[in-house]
Amino acid sequence: MIKDEFKPVLMTFEELMQHFENFSNELSNKREDTKGTYTRALREFLRWFAVDKKFRFLVEDVQRYRDYLTHIKKLSPVSVSTYLTALRRFCEYLKLIGVIEKNPAKRIPGNKRPASHSREFLTWEEIDQLLSSVERKDEAGYRDYAMIKMMLGCAMSELELSNADVGDLKVVNDQYIIYVQGKGKDVKDEVVPVPDDVVKALHDYFTVRSKRQPVEPSQPMFVSLGPKNTGERLTNKGIRIIINEYLKKSGVKKGRNRKLTPYSLKHTAAMIMVENGATPEELKKRLRLGSIETAMIYFRQKGKLGKPPQKSDAIQLSLL
Repeated sequence: MIKDEFKPVLMTFEELMQHFENFSNELSNKREDTKGTYTRALREFLRWFAVDKKFRFLVEDVQRYRDYLTHIKKLSPVSVSTYLTALRRFCEYLKLIGVIEKNPAKRIPGNKRPASHSREFLTWEEIDQLLSSVERKDEAGYRDYAMIKMMLGCAMSELELSNADVGDLKVVNDQYIIYVQGKGKDVKDEVVPVPDDVVKALHDYFTVRSKRQPVEPSQPMFVSLGPKNTGERLTNKGIRIIINEYLKKSGVKKGRNRKLTPYSLKHTAAMIMVENGATPEELKKRLRLGSIETAMIYFRQKGKLGKPPQKSDAIQLSLL
């Protein structure tokens, strides 16, 4: 722990809550998911602050909070880093408005990057099992199959699928691509190639969907079919629920409720790229990762996908 000269600042819980509310209002110009992450993380700090009753905005206080998150809450290293980032931003705000002189959270780093992801990935056999569980006999089936193929073939998350519009799919130099709005961004400036089998799944879905209503470029790529919101954009939560149902229905969950989630499909896409010979730089770009170090986690698990089935939808996936 780095020693430094910090002036203790005493604050009542009521005063802290007021600063928290003001800080939340300052986040109004941030993306909703960014604002939500910060506020959820800081609410944990507020709960701990009220119980601890000794926090004086010193470096050792932040260290104590990190120890609480790690050893008492038993959060993952990634979650601890997220919570500390939120506290760091909040302290920076308090420094900006003159409540504290220095930001103590800047002196405490997040936990060491894990050697593997908290989410598991599917083997080739499980990929085939998952895709085979989707019955393409109506619009919902074609939609769900296309979503799964996009997650596996384009390494897209639930949020990226929810943000996608029909017109984001384009042909450039005889190659289908999709413009993706990455995490924390306000524009769709990430260009992702779309494999032929994924394009076919999308076109099949649009063909079936057009029987109900013409499919226009400005429309959401994936729409709800609920009785009260048919045709409206599928939400991030809605996509997560749908994919999770298929993970259960197909039998690939195998008790891995927390380890195997819809986000695991993006991890699976990364592993397919690794098996197909992608470099760390290519993987970082295609998965919209923040660092090469994050990409390297996948390379340490190379060879664990198993042997591809001889005849399978899954074998058509090509990410390079």
